Amino acid sequence: FSIVEFEDGIQLIPTSWIFSDNKKCYWPYYKKQEKINQAIFNEEYPDNDKWSSYDILRIFGTA
Repeated sequence: FSIVEFEDGIQLIPTSWIFSDNKKCYWPYYKKQEKINQAIFNEEYPDNDKWSSYDILRIFGTA
């Protein structure tokens, strides 16, 4: 997992969602926060065709 900063806040996400250049990440298309949390907890693999990508301002740490 990684702690990343976006324009709208800080979020814990699976490291597998982060692009290799560490400047963008995938984000699930789900509307409900519960589904997003479940995707994070289960480390759901990004669906490149459906998931959006967002800029990462900073990565605070990875574990």
